[in-house]
Amino acid sequence: LQVMVGEKVEFYWDEGYETTIAGMNCPLVRLGAYEEQAYPELANNLEANMKARESKLFDNYERIKEFAKEDYSEHQQGYETSESAIIRRADSRVLSILFKGFLFEGGIHGSYYYWGENYDTETGSLLKLTDVVNDVGEFSKLVKDQLYTYWEAEAFYEDFDFEQYFKENLEQISWILDYHGVT
Repeated sequence: LQVMVGEKVEFYWDEGYETTIAGMNCPLVRLGAYEEQAYPELANNLEANMKARESKLFDNYERIKEFAKEDYSEHQQGYETSESAIIRRADSRVLSILFKGFLFEGGIHGSYYYWGENYDTETGSLLKLTDVVNDVGEFSKLVKDQLYTYWEAEAFYEDFDFEQYFKENLEQISWILDYHGVT
């Protein structure tokens, strides 16, 4: 699939400081012209979800602009809400997008987040993890094994139950589907 990725950028300039004190970067993702015709449900759902993301980021931007007007100092970085999109898979079966976000509302540091959206190309609907993982219990064990391979055990609560967490939070778990599997 041909997928185009861009961004919408807005900044708030402050005359008193003669600098930008707040900013927003919003990802724009859409299908190519041929793909819009071949996969209309996907094109419509993708457009609706991108508008919802833009609306949420714009609401954050309006909020942090107010914080910046009240609280900005010349020794501080500008307030920011930003998100970028990385296409992890785009073919006749799946469109998988990884969103990387950052929010700075003042203080010592900002907050980072990642979120995956995975679309069934034919229906245009968002895939659930259970659409691609048959055994969530086994999957949670694989996730635990991978985490313990790359992180010290002390990084996790001793009594943390990965299997229970997956059962209780399945809809909130962020994931992507690329050409090598589930991440």
